[in-house]
Amino acid sequence: MKLIFKDNKIILCLNKIYIRNLDLNNKEELYKYIKKTLHKLEKKYDLTLQGYYSINLYIDNNYGIIMEITKEESSYLDYFENSLDISIKIYKESFLYEVSDIIICNNYKTYINNNHIYINIKKDISEKTMTKFIEKVIDIKYGVEKDTILKKLKVLG
Repeated sequence: MKLIFKDNKIILCLNKIYIRNLDLNNKEELYKYIKKTLHKLEKKYDLTLQGYYSINLYIDNNYGIIMEITKEESSYLDYFENSLDISIKIYKESFLYEVSDIIICNNYKTYINNNHIYINIKKDISEKTMTKFIEKVIDIKYGVEKDTILKKLKVLG
């Protein structure tokens, strides 16, 4: 698990180990898991999460979930004052991984742009392979940022 505070967002990266028993197609189970996870974050990092939050879930079959949590301003501040309410949007996609060195593998598609090397995993890989791979990753790109970067990249392999 990795927690990042960036641009008024909380970004939580949960690899497959953290979501192993979670049914990603069951929205009610997913909602309960997210609320439980947010309460754990409050305790562990001394955060106060009250009000209305929009959560974008980016799901990659090989990595797991990246959760972007954004507090929404509400005109009903009194209503949310002591409670936590969330809305969830789910995006299933494959992430783009920025790496420091070229990694050759049949399951990977490698790109380059401005001395940055990116890898997109074409096929599902084992947890063990993913664990070794993620050690070489500098950053994970997803969502709009990933789409913007992909438009500029040249394919190496």
